[in-house]
Amino acid sequence: MSDIVTIQVLGWQIALADMVAAGISAIIIGYIVAKTPWGRQFDQQFADKRAQTGSVELITQPIDERLWNALRFSGFLAKRIIPPFLVGLVTVSYFQAYFPSEFVQTYLTGAFGVVLAALLGGPLYTPTLIEVALGKALMDLGMSPGATVAWLMGQPYDIPNSLSAYRIVGWKIVLTYGVLAFIFAILSGIIYGLMVGGL
Repeated sequence: MSDIVTIQVLGWQIALADMVAAGISAIIIGYIVAKTPWGRQFDQQFADKRAQTGSVELITQPIDERLWNALRFSGFLAKRIIPPFLVGLVTVSYFQAYFPSEFVQTYLTGAFGVVLAALLGGPLYTPTLIEVALGKALMDLGMSPGATVAWLMGQPYDIPNSLSAYRIVGWKIVLTYGVLAFIFAILSGIIYGLMVGGL
């Protein structure tokens, strides 16, 4: 869903660059984190927990009950997502109308702009669809294509997700991932900007 929206709003070139960069960085970052002492420790703890749990007996629900549960869950998600999404779109509209384009053209272009966009991508967390709309607004105000890719790549190491993940995997893994993801966001933005001449 988010990839389709990204293609429609930001264009297939930036969407493709984001998907390729995200896929490559995910594999490399995952490999690096798994080789760290804390990554190996977590893998061992997970393996031990699975061994203690043993086999799990699956309970098969009738098809009509599963469909009804899926429909109820869809309604639950819609009630949770649609209101903040609409508020976010209105906020982005006002942002684009009143935010000075000179600021964006000065600070969100060039190599420094890529670094700043990657840095802001995480702390300025927005839901996925709002992130794309805000990226489009920043592009319309003058953000470079390279900085846009770095902005999109910066969203996965946002603060809310990091706080949630730390309870499961611990701070060391979260911080390692965040630092590596930040580096890859910068590299992806610079490489894409150099490729398309839009750094």
